[in-house]
Amino acid sequence: MSLQDMELLQDEIVDETQTEDGTIVVTKKVSGMGGEYLIKEVKEKIITDAESLGVGREVVVSIMEKIQGLLNALSKGDIEGAEGMLMEISTIGDKELFSEVGKITRNLHNAISEFKTMIDPTLKNMALEDMPDAADKLNWVISKTEEAAEKTISLVEKNLSLQGGIVKRLDILDDALKNPEGDNEREKEAITFLRRTTEEINVDLMDVLLTQEYQDLTGQIIRKVISLVSKLEIDLVQLIKAFGVRVEHQKHGSTADSEPPEETFSSQEDVDTLLTELGF
Repeated sequence: MSLQDMELLQDEIVDETQTEDGTIVVTKKVSGMGGEYLIKEVKEKIITDAESLGVGREVVVSIMEKIQGLLNALSKGDIEGAEGMLMEISTIGDKELFSEVGKITRNLHNAISEFKTMIDPTLKNMALEDMPDAADKLNWVISKTEEAAEKTISLVEKNLSLQGGIVKRLDILDDALKNPEGDNEREKEAITFLRRTTEEINVDLMDVLLTQEYQDLTGQIIRKVISLVSKLEIDLVQLIKAFGVRVEHQKHGSTADSEPPEETFSSQEDVDTLLTELGF
């Protein structure tokens, strides 16, 4: 059929059905110089809707491919890739449909950018550096604590056993005082033992004191870890507060540009209260 004949055809839609997958089957009765014809056209719904707005099939397919690429990038956490796809989508056409797509693109781009700026760089440093380092420090504290406890217990048990020998020698000296004419060798051995044992106990007690010095270092480390965890909690709560309060404002009709009020958290109860209010 020539192009001139095609231009003379007059279309009349006879039937239009839609399948479960959204495909539309249109049956047309076409009248022309050669008579009447029945023609079936199969179109995807989204393409049909776009064509009704004057948008060509190729453009719609291109947009759908880029939207699929955007979703794939977001699912992989590829923020840069997602922004690239958004820029490509926003440059397609200048009609009403693409104007709306551009608005959506801008809003999503702003949301992504805002989210990136809301995350304090220190959070990344905490996750990649400080937290693993904190875990190593706590493991070191546990190791030193166990080592000190074992050594202290060992020294105490040793000196408890020495107490029996001391009592025995004291009994010998007590007998010597009661019987001055007794065996002097026993008294001399008892005195020697007591002197040696006293010196040994003094050494052990010094070891116990030195062993407890770990507490100073471990205390400093634990305080640093507590400070790190507290700062991480505050940063995360501020992040949750910023997005959570924004959602609450939108629910009550506030504009998206309104800034949430500044709040400070003076205690753990304040943090718990905020998280409860946000549904966490």
